Amino acid sequence: MKKNIAVLPGDGIGPEIIQEAVKVLDAVAKAYDHDFHYTYADMGAIAIDKTGTPLPEATLKASLDSDAVLFGAIGDPKYDNDPNAKVRPEQGLLAIRKALGLFCNIRPVKTFDASGAAALLMNVNNGDILSLVSLPNFNINQRKTITDKNYINKITKGVYELGSIFKTFTVALALERNIVKKDTVIENIPRKLKCSIHEITDMKEHPSNLSTEEILVRSSNVGSVILAQK
Repeated sequence: MKKNIAVLPGDGIGPEIIQEAVKVLDAVAKAYDHDFHYTYADMGAIAIDKTGTPLPEATLKASLDSDAVLFGAIGDPKYDNDPNAKVRPEQGLLAIRKALGLFCNIRPVKTFDASGAAALLMNVNNGDILSLVSLPNFNINQRKTITDKNYINKITKGVYELGSIFKTFTVALALERNIVKKDTVIENIPRKLKCSIHEITDMKEHPSNLSTEEILVRSSNVGSVILAQK
Protein backbone atom coordinates (compact mmCIF):
# COMPACT_ATOMS: atom_id res chain seq x y z
CA MET A 1 0.00 0.00 0.00
CA LYS A 2 1.33 3.43 -0.96
CA LYS A 3 0.01 6.51 0.80
CA ASN A 4 0.95 10.18 0.86
CA ILE A 5 0.73 11.73 4.31
CA ALA A 6 0.82 15.44 5.10
CA VAL A 7 2.67 15.91 8.39
CA LEU A 8 1.84 19.06 10.37
CA PRO A 9 3.86 19.10 13.61
CA GLY A 10 2.37 22.42 14.71
CA ASP A 11 3.30 24.04 18.02
CA GLY A 12 4.31 23.21 21.57
CA ILE A 13 4.61 19.49 22.17
CA GLY A 14 3.40 18.82 18.60
CA PRO A 15 6.81 18.32 16.96
CA GLU A 16 7.89 15.90 19.69
CA ILE A 17 4.69 13.87 19.36
CA ILE A 18 4.91 13.82 15.57
CA GLN A 19 8.51 12.65 15.65
CA GLU A 20 7.50 9.56 17.62
CA ALA A 21 4.30 9.05 15.60
CA VAL A 22 6.31 8.93 12.36
CA LYS A 23 8.54 6.27 13.92
CA VAL A 24 5.43 4.20 14.59
CA LEU A 25 4.22 4.65 11.02
CA ASP A 26 7.64 3.65 9.71
CA ALA A 27 7.54 0.51 11.86
CA VAL A 28 4.07 -0.32 10.53
CA ALA A 29 5.23 0.27 6.95
CA LYS A 30 8.19 -2.03 7.44
CA ALA A 31 6.15 -4.79 9.10
CA TYR A 32 3.35 -4.81 6.51
CA ASP A 33 5.27 -3.75 3.39
CA HIS A 34 3.62 -0.33 3.09
CA ASP A 35 5.13 2.78 1.51
CA PHE A 36 4.43 6.07 3.28
CA HIS A 37 5.60 9.33 1.74
CA TYR A 38 5.64 12.32 4.12
CA THR A 39 5.18 15.96 3.19
CA TYR A 40 5.98 18.30 6.09
CA ALA A 41 4.29 21.69 6.43
CA ASP A 42 3.75 24.42 9.03
CA MET A 43 0.50 25.33 10.75
CA GLY A 44 -0.42 27.36 13.82
CA ALA A 45 1.86 29.76 15.70
CA ILE A 46 4.97 28.65 13.85
CA ALA A 47 3.23 29.38 10.55
CA ILE A 48 2.17 32.82 11.78
CA ASP A 49 5.75 33.60 12.75
CA LYS A 50 7.01 32.55 9.31
CA THR A 51 4.24 33.69 6.97
CA GLY A 52 1.76 35.78 8.97
CA THR A 53 -1.05 33.26 8.60
CA PRO A 54 -1.84 30.15 10.68
CA LEU A 55 -2.67 28.09 7.57
CA PRO A 56 -0.44 28.91 4.59
CA GLU A 57 -1.67 28.00 1.12
CA ALA A 58 1.20 25.51 0.75
CA THR A 59 0.08 23.68 3.89
CA LEU A 60 -3.53 23.54 2.75
CA LYS A 61 -2.49 22.28 -0.70
CA ALA A 62 -0.26 19.59 0.81
CA SER A 63 -3.15 18.45 3.01
CA LEU A 64 -5.68 18.36 0.19
CA ASP A 65 -3.27 16.47 -2.07
CA SER A 66 -2.52 13.80 0.56
CA ASP A 67 -4.33 10.63 1.53
CA ALA A 68 -4.15 11.52 5.23
CA VAL A 69 -3.02 14.31 7.54
CA LEU A 70 -0.92 13.68 10.66
CA PHE A 71 -1.34 16.64 13.00
CA GLY A 72 0.49 17.43 16.25
CA ALA A 73 -0.70 20.31 18.41
CA ILE A 74 -1.54 23.98 18.08
CA GLY A 75 -1.28 27.11 20.22
CA ASP A 76 1.27 29.41 21.83
CA PRO A 77 1.12 31.37 25.12
CA LYS A 78 2.18 34.60 23.42
CA TYR A 79 -1.10 34.49 21.49
CA ASP A 80 -3.21 33.04 24.32
CA ASN A 81 -2.15 35.90 26.61
CA ASP A 82 -2.73 38.62 24.05
CA PRO A 83 -6.46 39.53 23.90
CA ASN A 84 -5.75 41.97 21.07
CA ALA A 85 -4.17 39.43 18.74
CA LYS A 86 -6.04 39.52 15.44
CA VAL A 87 -4.46 36.32 14.12
CA ARG A 88 -4.41 33.23 16.34
CA PRO A 89 -2.98 29.73 15.84
CA GLU A 90 -6.38 28.07 16.39
CA GLN A 91 -7.75 29.79 13.31
CA GLY A 92 -5.56 27.52 11.23
CA LEU A 93 -7.09 24.42 12.80
CA LEU A 94 -10.62 25.65 12.17
CA ALA A 95 -9.75 26.55 8.58
CA ILE A 96 -8.22 23.19 7.73
CA ARG A 97 -11.15 21.34 9.29
CA LYS A 98 -13.51 23.33 7.08
CA ALA A 99 -11.41 22.79 3.97
CA LEU A 100 -11.21 19.03 4.55
CA GLY A 101 -14.91 18.74 5.42
CA LEU A 102 -14.24 17.42 8.92
CA PHE A 103 -17.06 17.62 11.45
CA CYS A 104 -16.37 15.15 14.26
CA ASN A 105 -13.66 13.46 16.31
CA ILE A 106 -13.54 9.67 16.59
CA ARG A 107 -11.60 8.59 19.64
CA PRO A 108 -11.21 5.25 21.43
CA VAL A 109 -13.07 5.12 24.73
CA LYS A 110 -13.58 2.62 27.50
CA THR A 111 -17.04 2.40 28.98
CA PHE A 112 -17.81 1.80 32.64
CA ASP A 113 -20.98 0.62 34.35
CA ALA A 114 -21.24 3.78 36.43
CA SER A 115 -24.54 4.55 38.12
CA GLY A 116 -23.91 8.28 38.01
CA ALA A 117 -21.45 11.11 37.57
CA ALA A 118 -20.85 14.69 38.59
CA ALA A 119 -18.79 17.61 37.33
CA LEU A 120 -18.11 21.05 38.77
CA LEU A 121 -16.65 24.12 37.06
CA MET A 122 -15.12 26.77 39.32
CA ASN A 123 -13.45 30.12 38.80
CA VAL A 124 -9.82 29.47 39.79
CA ASN A 125 -9.36 33.11 40.81
CA ASN A 126 -12.07 33.38 43.44
CA GLY A 127 -13.63 29.93 43.89
CA ASP A 128 -17.04 30.92 42.49
CA ILE A 129 -19.05 27.99 41.14
CA LEU A 130 -19.78 28.68 37.48
CA SER A 131 -21.74 25.54 36.67
CA LEU A 132 -22.30 21.96 37.75
CA VAL A 133 -23.92 18.83 36.41
CA SER A 134 -25.18 15.70 38.12
CA LEU A 135 -26.10 12.50 36.29
CA PRO A 136 -28.51 10.81 35.91
CA ASN A 137 -30.43 13.99 35.30
CA PHE A 138 -33.76 14.69 36.97
CA ASN A 139 -36.38 17.40 37.28
CA ILE A 140 -35.49 19.31 40.44
CA ASN A 141 -39.09 20.57 40.67
CA GLN A 142 -40.23 16.98 41.26
CA ARG A 143 -37.61 16.10 43.89
CA LYS A 144 -40.24 15.54 46.59
CA THR A 145 -41.71 12.64 44.61
CA ILE A 146 -38.40 11.02 43.64
CA THR A 147 -37.50 8.05 45.84
CA ASP A 148 -34.64 6.50 43.83
CA LYS A 149 -31.38 7.48 45.58
CA ASN A 150 -29.58 7.65 42.24
CA TYR A 151 -31.54 10.78 41.47
CA ILE A 152 -29.83 13.25 43.79
CA ASN A 153 -27.55 16.22 43.28
CA LYS A 154 -24.25 14.37 43.63
CA ILE A 155 -22.34 17.62 44.06
CA THR A 156 -24.27 18.82 47.13
CA LYS A 157 -25.49 15.53 48.60
CA GLY A 158 -22.96 12.96 47.41
CA VAL A 159 -20.56 11.28 49.84
CA TYR A 160 -16.96 10.94 48.68
CA GLU A 161 -13.79 9.29 49.89
CA LEU A 162 -12.13 11.84 52.17
CA GLY A 163 -8.56 11.09 51.11
CA SER A 164 -9.11 12.37 47.60
CA ILE A 165 -10.82 15.50 48.93
CA PHE A 166 -8.02 16.22 51.40
CA LYS A 167 -5.33 15.86 48.72
CA THR A 168 -6.96 18.64 46.70
CA PHE A 169 -7.10 20.98 49.70
CA THR A 170 -3.55 20.11 50.76
CA VAL A 171 -2.08 20.96 47.38
CA ALA A 172 -4.23 24.10 47.08
CA LEU A 173 -3.10 25.40 50.47
CA ALA A 174 0.56 24.62 49.77
CA LEU A 175 0.34 26.59 46.52
CA GLU A 176 -1.61 29.46 48.07
CA ARG A 177 0.93 29.90 50.87
CA ASN A 178 3.85 29.71 48.40
CA ILE A 179 5.28 26.70 50.22
CA VAL A 180 5.72 25.04 46.83
CA LYS A 181 5.04 25.77 43.19
CA LYS A 182 3.28 23.39 40.82
CA ASP A 183 6.60 22.30 39.32
CA THR A 184 8.41 21.95 42.67
CA VAL A 185 9.81 18.41 42.79
CA ILE A 186 9.52 16.42 46.02
CA GLU A 187 12.42 13.97 45.97
CA ASN A 188 12.84 10.52 47.48
CA ILE A 189 9.18 9.94 48.29
CA PRO A 190 9.04 6.65 50.25
CA ARG A 191 6.59 3.85 49.60
CA LYS A 192 5.30 4.16 53.17
CA LEU A 193 5.24 6.97 55.70
CA LYS A 194 4.47 6.92 59.41
CA CYS A 195 2.08 9.71 60.40
CA SER A 196 1.13 9.69 64.09
CA ILE A 197 -0.20 6.17 64.72
CA HIS A 198 -1.08 5.60 61.08
CA GLU A 199 0.98 4.17 58.22
CA ILE A 200 0.31 6.03 54.98
CA THR A 201 0.81 4.17 51.69
CA ASP A 202 -0.11 4.57 48.03
CA MET A 203 -2.43 2.18 46.22
CA LYS A 204 -0.17 2.27 43.15
CA GLU A 205 3.59 2.50 42.83
CA HIS A 206 4.76 5.98 41.82
CA PRO A 207 8.16 7.40 40.84
CA SER A 208 10.21 8.43 43.87
CA ASN A 209 10.43 12.01 42.60
CA LEU A 210 7.15 13.81 41.90
CA SER A 211 6.28 17.43 41.25
CA THR A 212 3.46 19.07 43.19
CA GLU A 213 1.25 18.77 40.13
CA GLU A 214 2.10 15.09 39.71
CA ILE A 215 1.30 14.38 43.37
CA LEU A 216 -2.23 15.63 42.73
CA VAL A 217 -2.62 14.03 39.29
CA ARG A 218 -1.32 10.64 40.51
CA SER A 219 -3.27 11.00 43.77
CA SER A 220 -0.25 10.16 45.90
CA ASN A 221 -1.18 9.80 49.57
CA VAL A 222 2.45 9.82 50.72
CA GLY A 223 3.31 12.83 48.60
CA SER A 224 0.31 14.73 49.99
CA VAL A 225 1.38 14.01 53.57
CA ILE A 226 4.88 15.32 52.81
CA LEU A 227 3.35 18.53 51.44
CA ALA A 228 1.14 18.86 54.54
CA GLN A 229 4.17 18.42 56.82
CA LYS A 230 5.89 21.35 55.14
